[in-house]
Amino acid sequence: MPVAASGEIVTFDFTGGVSDVYNPFSVASPSLVQVGDPVQVSLRFDTATPDANPEANWGTFFSPGWLKVGINRLNFECTTTIRIDILHGANGGQELFQAVPVGSPTAWPEVLPTYPYQYINFAFFETGPPYDFLSNANLPSDLDFSRADIRGGSVSTGTSTLNMYEIRFNLVQVPEPAVASLLAGGLL
Repeated sequence: MPVAASGEIVTFDFTGGVSDVYNPFSVASPSLVQVGDPVQVSLRFDTATPDANPEANWGTFFSPGWLKVGINRLNFECTTTIRIDILHGANGGQELFQAVPVGSPTAWPEVLPTYPYQYINFAFFETGPPYDFLSNANLPSDLDFSRADIRGGSVSTGTSTLNMYEIRFNLVQVPEPAVASLLAGGLL
């Protein structure tokens, strides 16, 4: 992974599938995205980003980076600044790692109607014991997202008062190439 002058730049990649399509106003063709369609997600951030909320168990980071979601031939992305929220051991032990764009995503497919508010949400929760998905409320340079029991996200568009279209998806972390090679060789 590349190293920047300010800190380590890390990238996490995920695959998954569409779990739900919210389209009550028929703003897009029902055949455009369907439950079960494949999803690819990439998250990138700088681990040296300072915590804007330095409570012991709650971190909020505004990092340069990206959050990209690909579904079929549709690409949704924010490639400037993302906000990462980390909740470690709060509310009786719950763990949360969430990333969202700061502002609207920079690309929204023309085949979907664009409303004033476009949104990407990416979240991993551990809602039951052992409550150790995260080691602290700092930005991680590595993280086993499979330890979270809720793993997914969504992309949506709408007005300030009404969600018009949303695609929700589940996710599984793609191992780094070196780890994938060791898994394939039976060494892990």
